[in-house]
Amino acid sequence: NPSFRGRTSLFKEELVEGNASLKLTRVELSDAGNYTCYIPLLDHQKTTIQLIVGESTHLPTTQSPLRDRSHEIKGCYPEPVMEWCDVHGRVLPAAGPPETSRDREGCYTVTSHVIVPKTDNNTFTCRVQQPEIKHMKERRVHIPDQMFPTQCQSLWLTGLVAAGVTALVGVGGLYLLIRKGILTISMEK
Repeated sequence: NPSFRGRTSLFKEELVEGNASLKLTRVELSDAGNYTCYIPLLDHQKTTIQLIVGESTHLPTTQSPLRDRSHEIKGCYPEPVMEWCDVHGRVLPAAGPPETSRDREGCYTVTSHVIVPKTDNNTFTCRVQQPEIKHMKERRVHIPDQMFPTQCQSLWLTGLVAAGVTALVGVGGLYLLIRKGILTISMEK
């Protein structure tokens, strides 16, 4: 096959020991599959080997310390499974399905989102697994306490939203009263 030209070689020093292993270099995703070794001099023995090709994930090192977490991995194959865990290893529910795309070479980019709850230590783990090639990587992330809203902030935000809704209802009510002629506005000097 011309696609293997310049990428294969034998272990010449091992041939005298009966090792006819073939070395394949610069492996590509398209090389995956079953390969059969056939040596006619050895009673027509055949050996089949399955080659599984994978590109392991590379977890990014820079992350923002927000509680609305997103994690993106690029250039991996086969498709990875990504999940967020708390400090005890319990999987946290994702804030929607992961976003997945493939590039021209067939490698995957996956982005996962999760909103993490405040805990005693605010330490979480992003775990990326590629079961087909038995590969797993993890990255621990610590989120500072100040990134989580306090109860006071939550009450203030709730009050602001309630005031806004009340104002909108009031303006809407005035508009309806004026439109129906129940209320009139006169401008006199």
